[in-house]
Amino acid sequence: METARLWNSLGFWRETKTGRSFHIHGVTGPDEYTAVVNDNTFTNVMARFNLNYAVELMSYLAETFPADHARIVEELGIAILQPNVRGSAGFGKTFLSLDDGMKREDSVKDIGALFDWIARQPGLDASRVMVIGGSYGGYMSLAVAARYPDRIAGSIDIVGISNFVSFLENTESYRRDLRRVEYGDERDPAMRAFMLRTAPLHNAEK
Repeated sequence: METARLWNSLGFWRETKTGRSFHIHGVTGPDEYTAVVNDNTFTNVMARFNLNYAVELMSYLAETFPADHARIVEELGIAILQPNVRGSAGFGKTFLSLDDGMKREDSVKDIGALFDWIARQPGLDASRVMVIGGSYGGYMSLAVAARYPDRIAGSIDIVGISNFVSFLENTESYRRDLRRVEYGDERDPAMRAFMLRTAPLHNAEK
């Protein structure tokens, strides 16, 4: 965790034509003959591995050792927000269906509303927001990155759906019809066009 914090403090974010990217400048190494190099490949790959592993470790701690996770989060000054966007369970059948089919993007907009809320909180830094999620949460992470690239510092997807058309066409047959009820039927031309148009995979350039 401490080395990941070091890498984060040494680098900076820069806006480019392809989006926001992280850079580390003025690096010496990997040998004594290489000095003051910007975006050294060796250093960047090592830093990326370290930062990604730190995120995975924190996710593991949150699930397995919640008390230790809470202590580390407090020490690092991290705030974790877990929004119940439209479509979340536990709030009734109507709320559960509010992101079905063509309403899929409405749940992504809920994260946009969360960003607005974060910006109004004096104790939070809206310029250092990261999103992370697994499975459907992974889809949300990808969708948020595609829709709000200028409002996040990073996005981590763990086995998320990047394209509902390819997901439905390739998932196991026993669960395909169950998923179509929620995600929409990719065989319907209008639904298929909507899925392809809004797929994070097809909006990666943002």
